[in-house]
Amino acid sequence: MDEYRIQADFFKALAHPLALKVLNVLANNNKCVCEMAESIGEGQPQVSRVLSRLKKAGLVELSKNGVKACYRIKSPEVKILLEISAAVIKQETENIMQAMKKKKGGF
Repeated sequence: MDEYRIQADFFKALAHPLALKVLNVLANNNKCVCEMAESIGEGQPQVSRVLSRLKKAGLVELSKNGVKACYRIKSPEVKILLEISAAVIKQETENIMQAMKKKKGGF
């Protein structure tokens, strides 16, 4: 498998709103599947499927605590990636809003 295919698979794991919700919950602290499902308002099976894809992509890791399956973000770089993407989106949104204001104002 070439490096671009691996990178594409990595980003595919992030390409769902639920995956991003899960990662943002985990950015604050480790959580068990049932806690994550409750905090983001999704079913446990859906959250488990997303976590499986994130784990396969190397973004999260699992630790067992008795019968509970708890997850955490695997490396601090994942948190940085989330922060960078949020900053890029914020900047792009501001650019779009400015362009709309200029267009509406006729400048």
